[in-house]
Amino acid sequence: FGLVVTRDGRLLIAGDTTPTRKAFFEWTGSAWKRISLDFSVPRRYGEELREAPDGSLWYVGASCLVRWQSKGREWEFYPNAPGDLIPDAEEKIWSFTGGELYELQAGAWVRRGGRYKGIATDKRQGVWTADDHSVTHWRSGGKAERWGPAATGLQDVAHVRVDGVGKVWVIGQN
Repeated sequence: FGLVVTRDGRLLIAGDTTPTRKAFFEWTGSAWKRISLDFSVPRRYGEELREAPDGSLWYVGASCLVRWQSKGREWEFYPNAPGDLIPDAEEKIWSFTGGELYELQAGAWVRRGGRYKGIATDKRQGVWTADDHSVTHWRSGGKAERWGPAATGLQDVAHVRVDGVGKVWVIGQN
């Protein structure tokens, strides 16, 4: 399941209602209270639950991304995703699978590159990817900025991470 503390201090989870369905629940201080309708998930595994700047909740699971706007009780479903789904700070949707990066644009998945070791989001916009020798910051519309060994000081890049305050860390070796 996913767990998040919202900006207004509520503790929320995405909990199982059946083996193939989940719903959002809020902690009342003594019990979990269901606050949403349930939604279908292809697998029980859930990776992340986050609150977006607009207050909506994003649930990320295996081949599943769900957005819930609690005020309007609306859902958005993203079918035919190539892999795991990642929303960025601008609520653009990215997908990462088998080292390939895709961006959702106008309802279609657009390939942005491949042979990446991982993906990370920052607090501004877009996503970060790492390949064997470089790090790339991708923004909506395929705009990308790439840093190789001369800029990073690393010959071999292992992965890229973004910490809680938004700093980007590149891990590797010379």
